[in-house]
Amino acid sequence: MPNRTCRIPTPPPRRTGPASAVAGLRHVALAALVWLAGALPALAEITVERGDVLRVDVLNAPDFSRDAPVDADGRIALPNLGALVVAGRPPHEIRDLIAGELESRRLVHAPLVLVEVAAYRPVYVGGAVESPGAVDYTPGLTARQAVIAAGGLQTLAPRAAGDTDALDAIVSRRSVALALAQVEARIARLQAELDGAASLPGTLAGIGPEGGLLPEDTARAVIASEESLLSDRRSAREAADAHAVQMQALIAGEIDTLSRQAELQEQEEALQLQEIEDARSLVEKGLMPRPRLQEMLRERSQLSRDRLETASFVARARQMSETLRFELERDRLRRREDIRLELQETLRSRAALSAELEALDIRVVAYGMSAALPEDMPEPAMAIHRTRGDVTETLAAAPDAPLLPGDVLEITMARGTGRAAASPAGSPPSASH
Repeated sequence: MPNRTCRIPTPPPRRTGPASAVAGLRHVALAALVWLAGALPALAEITVERGDVLRVDVLNAPDFSRDAPVDADGRIALPNLGALVVAGRPPHEIRDLIAGELESRRLVHAPLVLVEVAAYRPVYVGGAVESPGAVDYTPGLTARQAVIAAGGLQTLAPRAAGDTDALDAIVSRRSVALALAQVEARIARLQAELDGAASLPGTLAGIGPEGGLLPEDTARAVIASEESLLSDRRSAREAADAHAVQMQALIAGEIDTLSRQAELQEQEEALQLQEIEDARSLVEKGLMPRPRLQEMLRERSQLSRDRLETASFVARARQMSETLRFELERDRLRRREDIRLELQETLRSRAALSAELEALDIRVVAYGMSAALPEDMPEPAMAIHRTRGDVTETLAAAPDAPLLPGDVLEITMARGTGRAAASPAGSPPSASH
């Protein structure tokens, strides 16, 4: 929804009683709704032009609400307001215009107005597409999406059936070659992970021009992608290993502390046993009261329980250490198993793609052509013709350039030049708005 500023309406005179309280709450709720609508961020500042259809809602006067098409003179017609010129304005300005007219003519007190585009004027796609014509506009529509809606590019001029089949085979070969190069790079990355290597082997140079698969720039991009993935996985694995080592060190420190505590408790228990024997002798001689001896026996019993509890803590800490060591080793083996399974699947994909590429090469050679695209292979060029008011400008467009309602997208097929036409990394110049 287009961005709108909020004009806070003047509230009506306050009345007393339940009915007035309900009316006041309804008024506040409607005002909040208008404020929220005005505060919503806009995807783009799209102005209303001839051919659009507006939805006008007057929340506290529904009789004025309706769909209002913008006519050839850039106007909309509303009850008791007549024709209002709205072309060239964004919806939030039109909202303020309608609210001002309603209040200035004393038709609605403090009108709460919402204005949005109910239907945009279409985008027109022409030139080298399969189905030229109007395409319904939706916010966020790009040149690529409009071309797809128009049936896609009409890349080939009328040719003999054999030439068309040959070019189809060449285009298919390029797609299969890219997929095969990606698989080769993935195999190298998986093997590097198994070997613990920090980088991919230099044998991947074969996916470039010398190997007949990809142009130099595209080959470098494929290798760089797998290099980044190898680095990220290696960093994640090293971080996990470092955390595990730290946890093991903490557990080892806890075991050491508990073991020392157990030694001290053992020494204390030995001293206490001697004191108890001495106390028994004194009690027999009548030199110490028996309750004192009983208290010493209870203290010895508590110390024995403490020793058992410490021994239990030591046993659990050692068990935790062994469990952690086992899980680390199990995770390492599972990781290697997963990599090997992925490597096997990727090797199967390589075999299938290699066979498909070989079959395409045979087809291309059978037609007496090379696997490279012809020097005069046409390239699509996109241009947007955009009208603002009485001024029309032409903009060069990339496939993902955003379109506006009423744009005319023109597709032409320019003759390419060998390597540039063959490179899938190339793209038309970006649109400037």
